[in-house]
Amino acid sequence: MVADELALRLADDYVKPGSRVLDPFCGSGRLLAASDTAATRIGIDANPLAWLISTAKLANVDVEELRGFLLKLTEGSITHGPSLSFMTGRRVRWFSEEVEGQLSQLVHWVNRQCASESALYVIGSILSATARECSFARQSGWKLHRLSEFDRLVKRKDPWTVFRRRLAYCVLDLGGRKYRHGEFSVIRGVTGLANLEKASIGGKFDVVLTSPPYGDSRTTVQYGAASELCLSVVRHINGLDHLFAKGSEIDADCIGGRAAYIDSSLQERCLRDYWAGSAKNPAAGRVRRFLAAYDNTCRDISNVISPDGRAVFIVGRRSTGGFRVKLDDFTISTFEERGFTFERRFERHLRQKRSPKWINRYGRASDDVQSRGSVPTFDRDIVIVMRKLPKTTGSAPNTVR
Repeated sequence: MVADELALRLADDYVKPGSRVLDPFCGSGRLLAASDTAATRIGIDANPLAWLISTAKLANVDVEELRGFLLKLTEGSITHGPSLSFMTGRRVRWFSEEVEGQLSQLVHWVNRQCASESALYVIGSILSATARECSFARQSGWKLHRLSEFDRLVKRKDPWTVFRRRLAYCVLDLGGRKYRHGEFSVIRGVTGLANLEKASIGGKFDVVLTSPPYGDSRTTVQYGAASELCLSVVRHINGLDHLFAKGSEIDADCIGGRAAYIDSSLQERCLRDYWAGSAKNPAAGRVRRFLAAYDNTCRDISNVISPDGRAVFIVGRRSTGGFRVKLDDFTISTFEERGFTFERRFERHLRQKRSPKWINRYGRASDDVQSRGSVPTFDRDIVIVMRKLPKTTGSAPNTVR
């Protein structure tokens, strides 16, 4: 979700040549890819689809190998095989029968190509995007909302054509890239103490550059459900079958997906200082749970940053229960409590926002009910920069912002 220009700007400002960079919520790997002067780049993400895309984005792929695959597709080599099952256990269909058949053929074709490991990650990522584009999911939203009955009837998407177009784009894009130096690793799992300790085996990090979730994924973007749709196709590729996870499992592993211990003082501050809703608001429990889990995660992240290192967080203020969650203020506070000093805060308006400016909270309801469910999404990124003070300096005083 981070814009290319913002990722490049922040990497240029804060990632110095030879540094160690961590993105504990790496998503599609955009911030890690922008940090190409670093000696070490490590990402962590609970979503196996994010792991796949980030790994593909950071790997040094032989563009000639991909160009060879594209040539075979152009020649129209279609491989037949048995039909495969996608999105099983769902009450509604997410692919037409025709698309399911073509996706099955495409998977069989991929499995016959003997791709290298790095190329396989790229091919898997392309196939995941192809699956979503050819599905009945609305392309304009984060939530897994189906197209209307009429739009499902008239939709015509050929997976082979979509896959070929996306592969051609990757070949063109990769053809102009320089060889990536330095080490990289993407860890699949939650951003918890164990994975952060694993990430920091080679030493602490000079900068943490990341965009954490703005709320729990089950009630904000249905991150898991949308990912499951893509992974249900990718799982049939030989060598990538281990990546599949149910949407509910992915959501549970994300921040706020599971119950977290909340001490009484933090619980009071969550409702008093960072969210204007009352304790009786139905969303109050979700806000407390998310902020408590986020606070725990920030604590663990702060421990793997070197003295004088920086935590650069891109956050937003999402609306929950009718009130905005002040995640920017909360982020500053939680890092100040752990020996960091506030350096900078700036906002970037999303003038060319690719994600929707409006979402529908009643997406599964009838068209009449949906007409009353539109709510605005956030319209700006907020960048927070914190610096870790050397131990001899002591704690930083509260900064007036």
